[in-house]
Amino acid sequence: MDLNQLRSLPPAGHLRLANDGGVIVMLDPNGRRSRLRPEAGTPVNASKATTTLTLTGRAHAGETIYVGGVTYTWRAAPTMPNEVKIGASTAAHDVLALVAAINASASTTLYGAGTIANPQFSGADGDGDTVVCTALLAGVFGNSATTTTMTNANWTGTAASGGIDATLGSHGDQLFDSSYRYTAVVDAVAHSESAWYRSALEPVVASH
Repeated sequence: MDLNQLRSLPPAGHLRLANDGGVIVMLDPNGRRSRLRPEAGTPVNASKATTTLTLTGRAHAGETIYVGGVTYTWRAAPTMPNEVKIGASTAAHDVLALVAAINASASTTLYGAGTIANPQFSGADGDGDTVVCTALLAGVFGNSATTTTMTNANWTGTAASGGIDATLGSHGDQLFDSSYRYTAVVDAVAHSESAWYRSALEPVVASH
């Protein structure tokens, strides 16, 4: 306990913060003490927007698909950046080629030389003949800035959705609701995916 702080009262019209055995308390000019407590609220961590592209037929040479600011063009033999190879026999091959191009991964025979990873999305092979696109940056930005359109009638897709901004806060901030106490373990910005942690509220057990 910082006795000097607790004994020295602030002047009229002011408040003073004091360390009372590790608990921050607020002193008024009359010597009354009150503990600082968390604000009421339920914070959230940021989540990433996603969208699913579904191939209902086959990709065709010259057709395009727009993903996260990049236009991909289907070719039987891709040579230029962002050209994607049409699969040898099945739609599943077309899906794998597009995933590889979005991520700029796997064999470069699946897409044209010079293709780089998509600046807004990662791609994954989903259930059936689908490509699951996930925004690289968490938050609501992914909902509006990353849309998917295509000239290929055999592909269907919608704008990305599900992106949520994190509740803003500083390292050590606390909030509470009827079920949990929440603590920011780092400074929480809009794109933070793991800034807020929670602990359950449990009744105090009387000592005997």
